[in-house]
Amino acid sequence: MKSALGMRTVVTITAAVVLLAVAVPAVAQEDWETHYSLGVFGIGAGMEGYLLAPYAPNRQKVYFSDLNSDLNTGGGVSFAMKQARWSILSDVVFFSFDKKVNGIKANSDQLYFELCSAFKVGDSFSVVVGGRYAKLTSDLVFPGSPQPYKRKIDADWVDPIVGGMLELPVGKSWALMMRGDVGGFGVGSDIVWHAWLRLDGKLGDAAIVSLGYRYWDNNFESRKYPRKTGYDMTVAGPTLGIAFNF
Repeated sequence: MKSALGMRTVVTITAAVVLLAVAVPAVAQEDWETHYSLGVFGIGAGMEGYLLAPYAPNRQKVYFSDLNSDLNTGGGVSFAMKQARWSILSDVVFFSFDKKVNGIKANSDQLYFELCSAFKVGDSFSVVVGGRYAKLTSDLVFPGSPQPYKRKIDADWVDPIVGGMLELPVGKSWALMMRGDVGGFGVGSDIVWHAWLRLDGKLGDAAIVSLGYRYWDNNFESRKYPRKTGYDMTVAGPTLGIAFNF
């Protein structure tokens, strides 16, 4: 019995030493210096879906169907902090729409604030976990007699999100980034999808210029009729930005 126990101890210690021998060089090769990046970007955003305002006449939804045309200008700021295999990723995106649909005037401001942690698995793929805050403010004017009906949407919510990010080098100065995530799960939205395709080009060591396409698909509802707010909307469009490394 003692002999068997001693043998197990030797095997356990040997296995631990082997694992350390393999792991320590890998950890030592990581870049433990902290790197930061701060960027700005613009987006030409189209939208497709509907808005439902509280107390809307006859529960009327306002539909949009110009995802790939009549793009509206938006923009944002991004921040990243990276150390070894860990990254903190954050950005703020703002859109503003002013449209007239079937006689209904709609002015809508939308904001997304995202904060995520990413862990690199292998050389190219990262697991992304975090949250996204959404803020929606809309003024809707419905035709009516003797005066138009005015309704307002003022809603905000937070969605947990989980996804992945793939970063692939393209030559010496370019890289392709592909990211996708899903969230909501009934916490904020019923479900929300987000995808981002981006091509990055180095401008020396100090800056990166990027060209891409970004997509959000939201499905949010709050309260019940007649105070129900609905936001079932796809927002997507091309992006152009620059980020500075320090």
